[in-house]
Amino acid sequence: MSRAVTLFTNLRIGPKIAIVMAALLVPLAMMTYLFVVQVNKDISFARSELSGLGYLDKVWSVMLAVGRNDAAGVSEGMVAVRAKGSELDAAFKSGPAVQDLATATSSGRSRADIVSSGTKAIQAIADGSNLTLDPDLDSFYLMDALSVRAPDLLAAIIEVQTAARAFAPGAKKATGSEYFTFASASTRPERRAGALMRAARSAVEKSTDGSVGRALTPAIERLNGRVAGFNAASVALAKAVEAGGDVPASLAALDAAESALVADFGSFSATVRSELARLLDARISGLQSEMYGKLGFMALCLLISLVSVILVSRSIGGPVGEVVSVIRRFQAGDYGGAVPHIEATNEVGEIARALRSMQDLGAKNTRTLAALDGSPTMLMISDPNEHIVYMSAALRRFIERLLPAFRAHRADFSVDGLIGQHIDAYRKNPGLKRELISDTGDLRKVRYEVGGRTILVDMAYIKDPSGVRIGHTLEWRDMTAELEAEAEIASVVSAAGQGDFSHRIPLDGKQGFVRDIAVGLNTVSTTVEAAMRAFADAMAAVAAGDLTHTMAARYAGVFGELQSGIDETIARLAETVATIQTTAVDVSSAAREINSGADDLSRRTEEQASSLEETAATTEQLAASVKASAQSSRLAVDLANQAMSVAQRGGEIVTRAVEAMARIEQASKKITDITGVIDDIAFQTNLLALNAAVEAARAG
Repeated sequence: MSRAVTLFTNLRIGPKIAIVMAALLVPLAMMTYLFVVQVNKDISFARSELSGLGYLDKVWSVMLAVGRNDAAGVSEGMVAVRAKGSELDAAFKSGPAVQDLATATSSGRSRADIVSSGTKAIQAIADGSNLTLDPDLDSFYLMDALSVRAPDLLAAIIEVQTAARAFAPGAKKATGSEYFTFASASTRPERRAGALMRAARSAVEKSTDGSVGRALTPAIERLNGRVAGFNAASVALAKAVEAGGDVPASLAALDAAESALVADFGSFSATVRSELARLLDARISGLQSEMYGKLGFMALCLLISLVSVILVSRSIGGPVGEVVSVIRRFQAGDYGGAVPHIEATNEVGEIARALRSMQDLGAKNTRTLAALDGSPTMLMISDPNEHIVYMSAALRRFIERLLPAFRAHRADFSVDGLIGQHIDAYRKNPGLKRELISDTGDLRKVRYEVGGRTILVDMAYIKDPSGVRIGHTLEWRDMTAELEAEAEIASVVSAAGQGDFSHRIPLDGKQGFVRDIAVGLNTVSTTVEAAMRAFADAMAAVAAGDLTHTMAARYAGVFGELQSGIDETIARLAETVATIQTTAVDVSSAAREINSGADDLSRRTEEQASSLEETAATTEQLAASVKASAQSSRLAVDLANQAMSVAQRGGEIVTRAVEAMARIEQASKKITDITGVIDDIAFQTNLLALNAAVEAARAG
């Protein structure tokens, strides 16, 4: 890995740019590959839907032939279904459902059974061909209308026709259950047609180009009209049966309405299939166009990138070479001559202008070094690797005074030899003791002991404007005198921290700030010692039981507040003791009264316990009465259920009686008047039952 990094680092700019561009093109090529794979997957998905739609077209031809009661059309349609199934059943896993449809058409099953098998085949084909997973809302609603709602409507139409056969001329008289079957079936076409229309209208609403609406809206209106006509014909047939009207004519009208509805239904289904196929074709074309367009754009970008690599390499290589030659002159100490490409507005121009600024910095650095050498500050500067690059004159003089201590353990130690060496050249000298005080990452404090001197070195990190460390500054300070004063101050402070304020700092030899601090600490110690002694005397008197002792001296500030608090505490404590003595007498008297009241309360409690026992007995009797009432209620519910059962059986007996009366009318002409009355009653009963069944079916 390191060898590869080294090789890359040593490459010229042109090859580096080429490698970078190649590295960028790899993920771009991968993304392009994934995009092409995904688009082809989406296209295959849509093409599978188209194949399923073609298969559904064959099955629908059989379904419509069943709706027209066209046996020849059913046989012809099944030939096309079998041919299509041999190609697609394995892929769609629709073989069992299609085989069941073939069995239903060849074994002479009822039209309702054939339509049921066809519905299952349509669902299996839609599932296997991804139609039920269509991602677009307009095509999804068209699929829903074609593969779910339309088969339900066709099945409802055939159910009505099958139930109406019970009223055909020559058939036996329809029973009450047959009336009910017809009434229930006659309500389904309207509901299922509504569901179909909602799916179709949803497809129109979700369409983005309006073409679905232009194609489906007329078909929706025609189909709605046909459904309304079919419903009207079924209602007319029901009324004819109820009122004893022209049932054959009503049946003929229902057949005609069914034929018209099935014809328009076939046209509607064909329109839905056509629009769905158009949307799928448009989706495939759109995906292909998008893929080719993006691939072309990627190819154009690749060509532009290659040309850009060549141009960039040439535009950078030449100017950079000239700038490098200028830098080499600066390295040799030659700051004269003009810097090329200063007028350029790119990075090379910025480098050139920076090099020109370096010419001015040379003179500035000379002045800065002269100022540092003339300053009393003992300063050292090192590079990022802690190699010494500069030492001020004051520091040189200080180290020269310490040379005997350094050379006692290393004879070749010299001040001039430190430049260019690591700072370990002096800090690891056995004559020097080193102690790290702190290191925050930005500032390191170190204490040295050498030659009887204590030196504090503050090592600060030098960072450029971007935060990168470029070196260190080490400021040396001779802290010997200050530390001696600090030790004395620390001794006094430590004693004060332990409660001993008798220590004082000697003022001999102290000057300036250190002397001011010593005088201040001595004054504080004297004041605190006197105040604490006075406070201690006052509290000792309180501890001895003397609540009349007060503090004579007056203090200000916090000590004054403490003095006032102690005096007030002693006064309050005296008042409290007197109050406690008075209260003790009152408490003793109250205790005697409480004892007497407790005896009286005990007697009343015993009387209340006796009353509670009597109340508990009464509650148990009440619970027994409630339980007996609950049992009686359950018995009443059982009797009511038995009565309802008897009433239902009575209804069945009445129905059989009506039928018996009809037979009596045919057998005996002697009781014509009585039989006529009974027939009228039976007819009205059937009429009421049929009306109730129709209303219940419509409401359900």
